[in-house]
Parts: sequence; structure tokens; C-alpha cells
Amino acid sequence: MQPPKEPILTVHIVSADLVNDNGESNLILVADDAGQILRMQITVESANMDTQERGQSALWYLLGELGIHDPPDADAIVSKRLPRWAWDKVASIASPKQLAAPPKPHVSPRGDKIEFGRFVYVISAQDTNPPLCKIGIANSPEKRLAQLSTGSPHALRLELTRFANNARAVERSAHSYFSGARQNGEWFAISADKAITYIIEATRSAA
Repeated sequence: MQPPKEPILTVHIVSADLVNDNGESNLILVADDAGQILRMQITVESANMDTQERGQSALWYLLGELGIHDPPDADAIVSKRLPRWAWDKVASIASPKQLAAPPKPHVSPRGDKIEFGRFVYVISAQDTNPPLCKIGIANSPEKRLAQLSTGSPHALRLELTRFANNARAVERSAHSYFSGARQNGEWFAISADKAITYIIEATRSAA
């Protein structure tokens, strides 16, 4: 039996401001996620080419998800709705690909085990029918994607990474929830949207 369809969670963009500071041009976004305020900074112009390339990629991904082409100004983004998984993906593209600080240890309720946080990831196979997604955990999802892509007959894409102190529990919860769609190991016959929505909710609830 297939898992029930989950509603697509969206965020409401309430403000978008283009701010110039110290030679950089930053798009500052604020969104409402069911009462929770989210903020994001996208650097669209910078002397650091890596920062600018990430910012430009994030901006174009955001505009594509919103269906906007060459907006006249930042106001064109205000009042738009965006799937929560897409908001997280834009933030992931715009951010540096490493942790700013080492993860803090998580102590289990029994106090007898210390577990360092890891990333929960969703990887999709782009050319399969039905669609396939892998839900797993890793210290570096990007390296895991590279490992899986070696020799794979399918085009694989990293859809989501979410850091969690209790990543193993989130992974087990997702595997249990989608057990009816399990194909092989950590691969499930589900869309990327379903996997992403569940992981976001699971990590938020467990925080």
C-alpha cells in the first residue's frame, strides 16, 4: 500500500530587500512559515567569485520556482508562495558547503550514549519510472552522492540536506513511514517532493 499523499507545505514571502554593503549586493528575504519567521540572505554580487556564483545560482533557482523571469525589482518576489522544500534548497545553494562550526553532541535521554549530529539527505534518480528516492544520513551528502553516482546507470541528484542531532532517528522514522514504497535498501518509489516534505517536518518536530 502506498503512503498517503502529504500536502505541500509552503512559505509566504513577506519582504525582499536588495542591500548594498561593503561592495556586496545582498538580497534579504523574510518569509512566514505558519507563524515561524524565516530569513535568508542571497549574495548576488561579490568580489568573491565563489560567493557570487552560489548567490546567482540560488537566485535563478528561486526565480524559476516562483515562475518569475527578469523581475524589475525585489518587490516582484514579495507576497509569493514557495514550497518549504524549495526555500530550503535555495538556502542550501546560497550557503557555503561546510559547517560554520562543529556540531554539538547529542546526549540520549538515558544519558548513556553520545551521538554527533549528521546530515539527513534525499537523493533522487532522475530517469526512473516510478520515481526513486534514497533517504539516508552522512557526514557529507555531497561525497555520498559522488560515491553513488560512480557506476550508477541513473542520473542522480542531491535534492535535500538537513542537519540534525538525531539524524539516525529521523532516517528510521522516514524509512518506516515510506516502508510500503521500499524498493531496495534505502531506495523508495516516491517523489522527491514527498521525501523532502517528510524530512523537513520530521527534523522540525524532533528539534
